[in-house]
Amino acid sequence: MIAFALSGLLAVSVTLDAQDSTDQESREEAAISALENSRRGIARHDLQHSVDVIRTESRRGDEAVWMRLRGIVENGRIPRDVRKEALQLACEKADDPIAREIIAMASDWASTTPGAEHELETRGLLISVICGEGLSWLEAALTDQSPLLHLLAQRDCVRAIANNPGPVALRRQFALDILGRTRTKTSPIDDFLPLLDESSFPALREMVRSSDDPFQFHYCAAATLAYLGDTQIKTDLTARRERFGAASATFREMLDQWIWQIDVQNPKSNLAGFIASTTDSETILPIRRLFAIQRAKELGVPVDEIRNAVLVHASRVTASDSQSAKSGLRVVKYRAKELGILAPSDLPDVSDPPFIGLRTDTRISDQTATSENSLQPLASSESKPARQPWHSSWRPNDANYEAFADWLAAIDWDAVPEVEALDLMIDKMCELDLIDPDKCEPQGPPGP
Repeated sequence: MIAFALSGLLAVSVTLDAQDSTDQESREEAAISALENSRRGIARHDLQHSVDVIRTESRRGDEAVWMRLRGIVENGRIPRDVRKEALQLACEKADDPIAREIIAMASDWASTTPGAEHELETRGLLISVICGEGLSWLEAALTDQSPLLHLLAQRDCVRAIANNPGPVALRRQFALDILGRTRTKTSPIDDFLPLLDESSFPALREMVRSSDDPFQFHYCAAATLAYLGDTQIKTDLTARRERFGAASATFREMLDQWIWQIDVQNPKSNLAGFIASTTDSETILPIRRLFAIQRAKELGVPVDEIRNAVLVHASRVTASDSQSAKSGLRVVKYRAKELGILAPSDLPDVSDPPFIGLRTDTRISDQTATSENSLQPLASSESKPARQPWHSSWRPNDANYEAFADWLAAIDWDAVPEVEALDLMIDKMCELDLIDPDKCEPQGPPGP
């Protein structure tokens, strides 16, 4: 009797499970069909409902679901937002074979040109899904990150390559490939710096030595090696200094900055001495001191030693009459706090700079405006006149510091792109005679 009752309960359970499975498949089918049949558009709430059902009901690695989602993604007659959602779902539900197919599809898009311009825009949007929202799902599905890294390198997705879970040596190679074609960027690619070590130096040196022409020189490789303190490249930079300076004072200034970066960190014990000094303190944005603080932290100089150097520098600046140095000290304090070198209670009489939110790391002085997918060329001497040294003994107009501080406080810096913020500040400081005219764009010699 008990056995009969148990068998009956089991039969009911199997029937209910089968019914649940049928209902699930029915919901999944209806949701996918809604996306497939959305050529004339679909209400946003209906689209979201279908996406939610597929996300909940579909199994990871289901080849049949993937093929139908792929059909939606590749159908140019289906609205762009629907195709984007289908691709996101495909990434979320991918196993290793499906992830590879998604990447192969996107690689094909990246290497071929569709007939219609709007389809080209759509493909760019779809690839951005793979390099963005869908990225972590693909990384988790893949047993070998190489195909994904190839695609990311095609699209110059720098941060995605840097943060990929693949082996460091593999990511380093893709980083070097991108660096190789990023000739005109005059600062390192920040996200790649943790991947690079002395094993990267020979390839970077070869890039630097590939041209003596200031308009063909590999500025990004030189900036990267200088940042990392490669002493072997110093001779190459020094040898080019006069020739590059003849083409543009800007070029010579960049080489001088890189030579200084190499010298100040070799040996690394030099860094604390520079930080503590008042050398190059006569500036509102003390790039060199910020560099020294950051490199000291990266190179493992004891934090207490860096902190003491900052405090010594602060005491010297506070005792001086230089308003520009005191303004620069505010930036130094802010950056040292960001890096965990100064405690919140350190230097209580030194206020934060008014442009909090503007990057204060040492790589903000890039000559070019860059993004993940575009690099603008360095201005040539034809398009940008060389700076002319009109004033041999110039001093900042201290009376204008208050006006500059008021201007800084009035700007909504959150709305200003980082690559434009520094230029805006420099233009204003030039206008108020707070920067040496040699560092400003020439407007013609001053009047009598």
